[in-house]
Amino acid sequence: MKVLIPIDGSDTSLRTLSWACELLDTSSTEFHLLHVVPKEVPELVTPTYEIEDTLKMLKEAEKMVAGNGGKVGSAKYIEGEPVHSICAYAKEINVDQILMGSHGRSGLMKVLLGSVSSGVLEKSETPVFIYKNLNKKLANV
Repeated sequence: MKVLIPIDGSDTSLRTLSWACELLDTSSTEFHLLHVVPKEVPELVTPTYEIEDTLKMLKEAEKMVAGNGGKVGSAKYIEGEPVHSICAYAKEINVDQILMGSHGRSGLMKVLLGSVSSGVLEKSETPVFIYKNLNKKLANV
């Protein structure tokens, strides 16, 4: 099985990856990790992206998968609008499923940032599983 897990460096995305490594049969699952660097994001809401930080984040995610006996099929970043980019990449590499976390934003934050997980769920031609982060802090990740 090929799964795509969008990684944004948040505790929620790391928790989702950790959960996927525990849930899935890592010997028969090919993990594809993707980070989308948004082209236009309100500067007040999201910090400036540094490519070095993105590469470090993807390396750490690869280590997490490998540490659980999994195989990483790809780990990359692309620049674009997150919902469209995630859906397009899933289709391009023909994954069986997208697994992603939900931050549970509401109010002004949801208006400013939107909901990437909701957008992917709505627009994807690939099955999507949303992992809701009920615990805001994750230890040992």
